[in-house]
Amino acid sequence: MAPSLPVLRVRGPGRNVGKTWLAVGLITELNGRGYAVGAIKRSHHPLPLDKPGSDTDLFARAGASAVIFGASDGILVRGPEPAMRLADLVSRFAGTADVVVVEGFKHDVLGAVAEIEQPAGGGNPGRVALRSMDGRRLLRTRMDDIAGLADAFEAECCLSAAGDVWLRDRIRAAAVTHGHRCAGITLGVRMALAAAEALGLDLPAAPHRLNVTLETARCAADAVATATGCSVGKSDLRVHDVGKLAAVFTDLEASRAVRVSVRSAVRDLVSTWAPGVEDPRRAQDIAYRLIPDTGLFTITEAEPEVEPPAPRGRVDCAACGEEVVLRHAVPNDGRLWCQPCASRAPASTGGRDDRGERTASPVERG
Repeated sequence: MAPSLPVLRVRGPGRNVGKTWLAVGLITELNGRGYAVGAIKRSHHPLPLDKPGSDTDLFARAGASAVIFGASDGILVRGPEPAMRLADLVSRFAGTADVVVVEGFKHDVLGAVAEIEQPAGGGNPGRVALRSMDGRRLLRTRMDDIAGLADAFEAECCLSAAGDVWLRDRIRAAAVTHGHRCAGITLGVRMALAAAEALGLDLPAAPHRLNVTLETARCAADAVATATGCSVGKSDLRVHDVGKLAAVFTDLEASRAVRVSVRSAVRDLVSTWAPGVEDPRRAQDIAYRLIPDTGLFTITEAEPEVEPPAPRGRVDCAACGEEVVLRHAVPNDGRLWCQPCASRAPASTGGRDDRGERTASPVERG
């Protein structure tokens, strides 16, 4: 299973072959390209013991299975043996890093691998092979070709660091929710930001301020939910999947709504905003971070989607007996049914009006 964060492991044949040098070079190069980089080092040596009598030492001696020391510049974690799996360590960077460079864990299978095949020395620059997680060789080059290795890794993982810091932070958060990065995540975040600007709102929205109705159930849906702070569980996000990359955003306080839809011709702009990028997925992600809102979206005023006050409580369905929230119950024959049972009711089943005439059944009413 692929990691939710792109991982690049550096390994080599033994000690003192340049693994740390190569890892440092890759971290420097990726950081310089605008990525937030996490780093993991595997060592077989135990962590140094705490100073006897220190607070963390007392915690450990009291029986704490793991101790975290929080300082002004970060945290130090001492956990139980055996050491955590690489996947667990990588997950700690979720939401804070774009990519993780790892030295060690040579028997793990997570992520791409930069394998030192021939160490440098005696005028020899050394050779390294970059392989994908499934074993494909992406590049074989000199150890000092750091930029070439970074290019190949970016292309394999469809990485991009385009856009401003504010946008990148929100894409990073949405990717954590969704489980991976893609152009759809970028579009979803941009949709939410465009709607917020049109409505004059800050994101994430204050509680009970924003309602969202999504017209898609694809990747962008998770991004919109993350960026807005709305969710299905809070009843301020609904999904009406009609296969369109669009959503209606309603400002409840202002009783105003806008519909944001992705322009059908947006793919025609990709080559202009991401020239020379061969991988179409990566090109789309880069372009969708940079294209102005006017080129990405059609934004129109919409009818505010505000549901009327609904009755509270629950009732047992008269057909199946299962409990249903009262506002979702369907009247039928003078009783309340759940919607699935009502949809299966025979066409002859109907209620009676005040004059005793038969009314249409749920199926007849459509």
